[in-house]
Amino acid sequence: MAGVHSMLTRVRRLESARSPVLSPFEAEFGSLDGFDAHCRAGIREGTYDGTDMLVVMLAVRRWHADWVWAR
Repeated sequence: MAGVHSMLTRVRRLESARSPVLSPFEAEFGSLDGFDAHCRAGIREGTYDGTDMLVVMLAVRRWHADWVWAR
């Protein structure tokens, strides 16, 4: 039984290593759309500058598409 237990442990480790890693934005806001909604609300409230934050949002989308956080 020890062999079966160690094999199951290795399989779990391999499966978790293959699972996609959430970006910090997905972890914090649930999705990139959640991040965008947060930013747009901040722009409407005047917390964020509309021009600057739109550039940041585009940069984050590009960063996310390139999987920069997972390197």
